[in-house]
Amino acid sequence: MKTFLKWFGIGFVILLIAFALLTVLNQLLPEGTQLDATILVFLAGAVLSLAWTFWPKMREQFALLSTGIKVLVNLILMLVLSGLIILFSCIDWFPLPGIECSLNSAKDLVAMVIWAIIGNQIAYVASPQPEDVKSAKLYRPQ
Repeated sequence: MKTFLKWFGIGFVILLIAFALLTVLNQLLPEGTQLDATILVFLAGAVLSLAWTFWPKMREQFALLSTGIKVLVNLILMLVLSGLIILFSCIDWFPLPGIECSLNSAKDLVAMVIWAIIGNQIAYVASPQPEDVKSAKLYRPQ
């Protein structure tokens, strides 16, 4: 549990920074070309996966984790991110385009989680793994 919480915390900070930067960049886009919440969550999931793969020193430690812990950390982080977006829209603290607080929010939440997971996994599969990550994976528990 301690290992999970450590990596969940690290991932949460990465997601917060990534999502904050993405939303700031989104605000700089011309009116009518801004991305909706689903695309922002997709991109945040991809950034998290890229951080796990390419962040120096952290990437090797993350690669040593069992597959189950890595999957659980990523899945719960995507659920938390999507849930926070819905919550913030409902309390009108940080509403994003494409999200409304209604009974349809449950559908929005499911769609965002799915897109976040897709973005996370596409980035993982598509990105080449550094040699130290490949080596660490050989010695990790299954």
